[in-house]
Amino acid sequence: MDFGFLNSILRSNYFPPKDMWYTPLSINYYFFGHLITAVLTKLSFLPSFITYNLMLATLFTLTFTASFSIGINLFEKANLSIKAIIAGLVSAFLVSFGGNLTTIYAFFKPYVPADKPVPFGNFLFNHLISPIVMVSQCNQIYYHTIHEFPIYSFCCSDLHGHVWIFHLSF
Repeated sequence: MDFGFLNSILRSNYFPPKDMWYTPLSINYYFFGHLITAVLTKLSFLPSFITYNLMLATLFTLTFTASFSIGINLFEKANLSIKAIIAGLVSAFLVSFGGNLTTIYAFFKPYVPADKPVPFGNFLFNHLISPIVMVSQCNQIYYHTIHEFPIYSFCCSDLHGHVWIFHLSF
């Protein structure tokens, strides 16, 4: 879908660009991140399949390095000790790969309709790790909400504006 939006913007003679599925209509979705990628595609004279993948890698790299920098600077401003580097790496991994545990949820529970969410803490293995159960009882998948974290956007190859804004806010 995102690659299709990018190509629709590149083929368009005017804005809003046409939707690739409903060609007489325009894209009825926000496409700011796709537009930025399309502009960079035009400026670089590279094909869109290359710039699309380069942009995904760039956004991930910006997220990882920016969160590493924030983590290392918050921990120890003056010198680069091993503890500061470890704090930077931990913060970079938590921000870049962190999420709402939905992936773990999907591995241990079969699909449940969205209007009947099951608390994350109701797994079979929770009796082994009871301290985590108390914390994870608060983490549920709620109906009609958005659960987008950086790792979700990277897994879905998302170029939407909220991904750009998140990464550029660092």
